[in-house]
Amino acid sequence: MNQKTCKSLAAVGVLLGVVSLPGCVAPTTMQKRVDPGLAAREAEIQRKLAIEQQYKDYTRVIRVARPLLVASAEFCGEKVIPSAGVFVATSLDFEKENQQAARDYGLGDLPTVIAVANGSPADVAGLQVGDQLVALDGVPVAAGKKATETFVGRLRTALKTNGKVALRVQRSSKEVDLQLGSEMMCDYGVAVSPDETLNAYADGKNVVIHSGMLRFVESDQELSLILGHELAHNAMGHITAKRTNAAIGSVFDVLAAAYGVNTQGAFGNAGATAYSQAFESEADYVGMYVLGRAGVPTQGAANFWRRLGVASGNIKTSYGASHPGSAERFVALENAAVEVNQKREAGAPLVPNPKSKKH
Repeated sequence: MNQKTCKSLAAVGVLLGVVSLPGCVAPTTMQKRVDPGLAAREAEIQRKLAIEQQYKDYTRVIRVARPLLVASAEFCGEKVIPSAGVFVATSLDFEKENQQAARDYGLGDLPTVIAVANGSPADVAGLQVGDQLVALDGVPVAAGKKATETFVGRLRTALKTNGKVALRVQRSSKEVDLQLGSEMMCDYGVAVSPDETLNAYADGKNVVIHSGMLRFVESDQELSLILGHELAHNAMGHITAKRTNAAIGSVFDVLAAAYGVNTQGAFGNAGATAYSQAFESEADYVGMYVLGRAGVPTQGAANFWRRLGVASGNIKTSYGASHPGSAERFVALENAAVEVNQKREAGAPLVPNPKSKKH
């Protein structure tokens, strides 16, 4: 609070009739004035570092997520799509204040490759990070604000139609022609939220992991466990089921209102949380199969819940909780890991056991 602010507060005190207003206390040390130019330069450096961190986070997540999306295509029904395993961006995909930092990082107005999934068709074809997309199937790639969205849409359509595409890229000072094939994977987006809380979620269309959770995981195995769990939520239709349950509950809220009773949405809320713990447990179970199918080691993966249980305090399960406690989840995941490994050793299909009809 500066001297001008203190004077303003004093003036307000006089207007309000306050006889005595304590004076503001100022710092007692002499500091060198910050040069605005140096501060602006430092802000630009920090923006560039932020871009680099975003890139690092995103490329790590998609590197871990893609094998899971490919391996679990069988679980996703009609929600699958051919993919080449290439990820692109332009400087215009960032907020205006960060666009110069993105350009300094090597992004321009044309889509540029920011990641290539290991072992993917794009990787096999020789596509490289930093390649600038020039043409797709002989048609120039558009530049501008929606360049990434337009390119991804064209690529998706071409792969759906032909299963392959011809790409021309600008690599350093020369143009290179490449032929990309495709492979089927679950059609769910994967994103990183800048939120620093320990959380990740699925919304039926995407899998989102918070930066806070990304900092918390200690290995790619743990990250796979989280992403596999959220992918299972989408693949098993849990989000749609929760919405349906909420809608059914809301019918009773409406009926009660017709008789003059305000339930304050109690039935709708109850419907939304119905089977919540069961859905979480099923996502853990199916998620372990996702790991197994992708070749991710399942042994020891459950240890993540020991650490998270300590960090979050969600060790004990209560009847009204939306998620099982970490102790319960640990034991269930250990059981699932043993089941997956036994099937792998026996050469049996890695698919979850269906619920028996008597249940």
